[in-house]
Amino acid sequence: MNPVHFPMALPHFPRGLISAAALLSVLAACGTPAPDEAFVNDRDTVVVTPPAPTVQATVQTQVPAAVAVAPAPPQPNPAVLRGMSGEDVSRLIGRPSFRRADDPASLWRYGTSECVLDLYLRADGPVYRVVHYAFRRNPKGNTGPGIDATACFGQLTRAASGAKGG
Repeated sequence: MNPVHFPMALPHFPRGLISAAALLSVLAACGTPAPDEAFVNDRDTVVVTPPAPTVQATVQTQVPAAVAVAPAPPQPNPAVLRGMSGEDVSRLIGRPSFRRADDPASLWRYGTSECVLDLYLRADGPVYRVVHYAFRRNPKGNTGPGIDATACFGQLTRAASGAKGG
């Protein structure tokens, strides 16, 4: 095997200097021990450094409570109309869109785009009271086969409460 020749000569360092430099580099690499390591001090006593306290950050996020959706109010029952005074009917579903009086009876008509409610009132002394009611589909708007009386009555009461601002 051929020896490698360098064009210039390497400087010669004293053997003790190289040993000291190697020892210093080894010691420097050691540095200070990690906090959770044990080490021996100059008195040959084992010193155990407890681990540094860790800080645990607790992030509290405030999750909004589930938004409670109020159940739909129950549909009003049209049966409450029977026996009701004309004044009470007006408070409940407003003024009729049509009124016909043939003493001692009166016809009051209410309607939406879907349905029509005919109320038949009869004089009971000075007060007119509902003696009969009939729901039917509105031929101008509802092309369906029939009418749901409870739904129609609900539409009328909601429309009246909306008109009153409530």
